Amino acid sequence: MRTVFGTLGAIIMAGSLFTMKVRELRTYALVELAFAVILAATTLFRLKNSILFEELLTIGAAIYVMIRGMDNFKKDFDERNAKEKPLEVGSSS
Repeated sequence: MRTVFGTLGAIIMAGSLFTMKVRELRTYALVELAFAVILAATTLFRLKNSILFEELLTIGAAIYVMIRGMDNFKKDFDERNAKEKPLEVGSSS
């Protein structure tokens, strides 16, 4: 039963996050960045004298999510700037 409800919860969460991404890309980007920073920090905090492969993968995943968050933030920034500055049609340089 836990598997069924856990899977349904994950699907609902994914749908909610996708809706947020479509409607509010900047907010979604900030959520991505916050999640990645927390994931990396908690993993690094738990490290002992050596790093295990699973911890290395987790840190790598956190870095990947940080990059995605930065990319989404840039996309939102570019979209907002494009809306503010309409292209001039027929102007000569």
